[in-house]
Order: sequence, then C-alpha cells, then structure tokens
Amino acid sequence: MSINLLQRSALLLAGVTAGLALGCGQAGGGPYDSPGGRTYLKNCATCHGGNGQGAIGPALGATGQAQRRSDADLAAFITEGIRNPGKPEMPGWRGRMTDQEVADVIGFIKSLWTGQQRAEQQALAGG
Repeated sequence: MSINLLQRSALLLAGVTAGLALGCGQAGGGPYDSPGGRTYLKNCATCHGGNGQGAIGPALGATGQAQRRSDADLAAFITEGIRNPGKPEMPGWRGRMTDQEVADVIGFIKSLWTGQQRAEQQALAGG
C-alpha cells in the first residue's frame, strides 16, 4: 500500500509530536514517563498521535471514541490489529508486545480521557 502526501505529512507530524512528548516526559516525569506511555510513544504515536489526537489512525484520547470499547475490545484491537478495506490498516502487535505492555498501553490511553469518559468506559464492564 503506498502512502500519499497527506499520509506522509500526518506521519511526520505525529512523529514530531511523539518526539516532543517523549522529550518532555523524560525531562519532567510527565504522563509518558510510565511503562504504558513509553510503549505507546514507541509503537502507537506515529499513527494515533503523541497525545492520542489521531493522525492516520483514529483519535484514542479525549477527542476520540475509544472509551466506548471495553478493555477486552481494546486489547483485541492492539493484539490482532484492525482490517479496514480501502482505509489504513492497523497492524496486530501479537508477539511484539507482551500482555503486560498491552495492558499498560490501555492504561495510558485511559489517562488521556476525561473523568466522564473513564466512567462511561467503566460502565461497559458493569462496574
């Protein structure tokens, strides 16, 4: 699949954003200075944005809809990937991320949500 100019620009912007966020996290011990934050920046930020704002992939932070999925759904998306014919596809990370890394990334994504969004997602699990 070839990447068009818009997609290349989005990748560049996401990479710069992730690099800046990583630098800030190392300097100030911010949200990226956690196992999930570091794994997210290394593996996810290029497509989903350094702050989860979305780029080639959908937004996962406060402006997205990830809170409408259970932790099990999010883990399956990360592990198995997502196939969207005609659209960018998300690779699966099975064998490249441990179960703990997947859980840490989910925890990091949740840290980007508002309190109301965390409550909405928690309600999916009935608790």
